[in-house]
Amino acid sequence: MTEIKLSRREFLKAGALAAAVGATLIPKGVSAGTEYGEQGELLDPLRVSEHPAGDRNLAASEVEGLNNITPKSIVRYINERFDRFKKNPQEIARDTMFLQLTSPVKNLTKRGLNDHFDHGGLGFKQEDFADIKTFARDIQKDDTQLFQKEKDECHRALVICPANGKNSDGKDLNGLGVTVLRVVDDYLKLQGQDPSSQEGSLRERSLYGRVLSDLGVRSEKPTGVLGQTGDFFAGETYMSNVDPVNGFQYEFAREVGFKTHVEIPGNGKNEETAFLKDSNNPLIIAAVVDKKGYLRVEAFDGSNTPDVLNPQWDADYGVKDMGDASKDRETGINGGRFVLPGMTIQTIK
Repeated sequence: MTEIKLSRREFLKAGALAAAVGATLIPKGVSAGTEYGEQGELLDPLRVSEHPAGDRNLAASEVEGLNNITPKSIVRYINERFDRFKKNPQEIARDTMFLQLTSPVKNLTKRGLNDHFDHGGLGFKQEDFADIKTFARDIQKDDTQLFQKEKDECHRALVICPANGKNSDGKDLNGLGVTVLRVVDDYLKLQGQDPSSQEGSLRERSLYGRVLSDLGVRSEKPTGVLGQTGDFFAGETYMSNVDPVNGFQYEFAREVGFKTHVEIPGNGKNEETAFLKDSNNPLIIAAVVDKKGYLRVEAFDGSNTPDVLNPQWDADYGVKDMGDASKDRETGINGGRFVLPGMTIQTIK
């Protein structure tokens, strides 16, 4: 097990150092921008990116413009990041999603922009990602408790789900809504409440609405039915350019739409933008219940959209095989976190 811990001062210093030396340590006699991998191969340093998940994360595969995140691709991404940051700790400032997922839990009752500075993260360990759940297998077909108790007495759950998605009949899968509802129900069960009871159902509706509100989610066509989000809008974080004073990137948020048929399969074009994404793209849902019983739910964007800070890069900046667009190929994800745009949010028990 590898664990990386940085204090706020160390974290800010890491960001400044990363900006100053091109996000890599510079061994004697080696030019800036050079890094070595496990086998001694030369690797490029992580570049400044608008994407919170950072440059070259390769956390997904892509077919015809749409990303696909699997447990295998997440483990690949997490292992690469732990290995990279263990060797070059200052590069950790280039992947805010990683920091938010893996930083130790401090205070789950507060969340907002840049909250990993002072309020800690969700505390997932490297080995936790090997047990990430999927929507088709663990949400739709299995009712086993999602939350697992860990050594720090927190319960955690990780799920990959579509933002919305469509089934074979063209009906909404409501990926985000159904997954959040399941997380809420399993949380209530941890608290000894039955979501199907009169009291439990009232608590279920209240918590479900609160979680979606904290994520800045509003349905395009609200139905009032629990779990039915359909296509939606959400506040989503993005990273600023490097601050000239301390060399650090800060989180900001904007509203983004997740809608059906934004991408047209097979046309070789990328129709998605920083503000409009296909609702078949995946999300990573991360939930934690601390030992006091506070619930925190985060959603991270698994799409791969153009990087506004680097318009010269191909939208598929992480793709290894730039050949036939119809083929499955490794690519990066955005990693933007869902929040209320520009607001600090207090999460309650």
